Amino acid sequence: MNNLFDLYRQGLELFREHRFWEAHEKWEEFWQQVKASKNLANKSDLVKGIIQISAAFHKIYKQKNIEGFRKIIHNLKKYLKNYPQILFYLELFSNDPDIIYTRKDLFHNLITQLEKIQIWKE
Repeated sequence: MNNLFDLYRQGLELFREHRFWEAHEKWEEFWQQVKASKNLANKSDLVKGIIQISAAFHKIYKQKNIEGFRKIIHNLKKYLKNYPQILFYLELFSNDPDIIYTRKDLFHNLITQLEKIQIWKE
């Protein structure tokens, strides 16, 4: 389980640094291990949602693709339905993408919510 924790935290650190594609890749590695675990396989969809968050931010930050960002956010909601605190921030960003650049505190708050997820303990 320690390796899982490390993979998740590494992805989170990459996300915090706005290295969204690298975070996506690290969380993909994490997802593969979650899927393979008998105890955690039921968390696979949650991890898919987290991976898609990084893909969405890659779209908006690196590609300046607002519609692509919104589409991914819309599609990932089904994976994060039990995490309304995360969906709250994603909805804010989706409704007004400019705040991604102007309200760094909201981005930090999203990261704080992602830090609270402990898939291996749920």
